[in-house]
Amino acid sequence: MKEYIIFIIAMVAFVACEPRIDLDKGQWDMEAEITDVFVYTLEQSEITLPDGSKVMGTTKVTVSSAYDVDSENATITITLKDGTERSQLSAYFYHTGKAIEPLDNSPKLGELADWSSDTYKYRVVTEGKLYKDWVVTIQ
Repeated sequence: MKEYIIFIIAMVAFVACEPRIDLDKGQWDMEAEITDVFVYTLEQSEITLPDGSKVMGTTKVTVSSAYDVDSENATITITLKDGTERSQLSAYFYHTGKAIEPLDNSPKLGELADWSSDTYKYRVVTEGKLYKDWVVTIQ
């Protein structure tokens, strides 16, 4: 039994002493792509806790039913579910850059906003300061 404990301690010490690997930020130098998209809203509902008490909770509900990313033309077309109210929506875009910025008064991603317009613009910026401007159309 002692041998197993010594072996486990030795393995933990060995792994803990491994050199740290820095993140290679160069992988984001050249690509400013958007790869995945979802649009959501927040809904409040009553939740019953294990002890039987009830609290109000908030849930993200996806309202985008489809999307098409055209990397060559830097366009995205997002289709919303029928009957979606656009006044309190938010979106999340998965991208290969360092950051994504709204342009021309487009809604900030991750915050509830009015998405009543049909077209928005976003800029994906790479670690190397290259960028690609994207046009997002909501249907």
